[in-house]
Amino acid sequence: MRILVLRDDKPGHYHQSEAVAMALGRLGPVDVEWLTVPQRGLLPQQTVRVLCAKSVLPLSFLEFISLSNRLRPQQKPDLVVSAGGRTLPYLLLLARRYGCQSLFSGSIRNIPADRFTAILHISKSYLRYPNAIVTLKPSPVGRDTSKDLSLGPDFSGSYRALMVGAPTRSHPLSDGDWTALLSFLETNLASRNWVISSSRRTPASWQKDLADLAARHPERLVFRDYAKTGPGEAISVMLDADEIFVTSDSISMVTEAVACRKPVAALVPAASIQSADEKDYYEMLVEKGWLTLIDCSRLSPPMAADAISCLTPMQEDYLLGLGRLLADKLSLLP
Repeated sequence: MRILVLRDDKPGHYHQSEAVAMALGRLGPVDVEWLTVPQRGLLPQQTVRVLCAKSVLPLSFLEFISLSNRLRPQQKPDLVVSAGGRTLPYLLLLARRYGCQSLFSGSIRNIPADRFTAILHISKSYLRYPNAIVTLKPSPVGRDTSKDLSLGPDFSGSYRALMVGAPTRSHPLSDGDWTALLSFLETNLASRNWVISSSRRTPASWQKDLADLAARHPERLVFRDYAKTGPGEAISVMLDADEIFVTSDSISMVTEAVACRKPVAALVPAASIQSADEKDYYEMLVEKGWLTLIDCSRLSPPMAADAISCLTPMQEDYLLGLGRLLADKLSLLP
């Protein structure tokens, strides 16, 4: 099967598409080609998206205004995959150009659902679309995407992982929350090893705090700075951990942690204001016993240990399960 993946410049988007290709690859041979979509077309992105959703308009006109005529895969695809709003019009146009199936991961905005062969989404509200698959957010978790970790000569043994994101509007991690988290780490380092990984959004002041903490405890704590390690290493950190803690601001990070099949605790700011979809998603993970939610302001070693001990991590190969769901919906594989 030939898969064309359209990507923008956001890892949280193109990693979803990568996961789709990996999931289908669990079931049979796939030939994957990647193309980066233009930053913008000749018209504003929203206008291009609306026009591309209207199949009555000539393909040549739509490809001209969107600049999708610049996207020329080496071979005709069987399936076009993408995630992220910027890729939406290009997904529709290339699927139309080649007469192939299309799969989009994420919100389809105001585009009619029947413009897609299949849609992946985390919200139960998408069950109203017959071509939708409501499941975990696609995440490329597996040894085939991990890197070999070098944690330094002073560090050895099993460890807990902490994945640090950034304050957001819905997850405003306050100075008090951050101080509580640092205090928890300082206390817990007496008995547990930690590997901490930042993200591309982590504030510089947090990076410095974590680097200073690691410098004081080199035998107990390793800090992996995203600015130095780049994307991809976080999954390796989580796969080798005994337990995973993650700040709740990123659904992608939480999903990656759960898909690693380890006990996962999401650290939630006291002032968190989750959307309905996000709340439903986290509640689903909690109900399955894969995730526990901990208020940052009340975090303590005994609380963390008790919360983590009650979990039963995911058992199945996440990508294999996703592949079976996709194959059934797309009817591409035997």
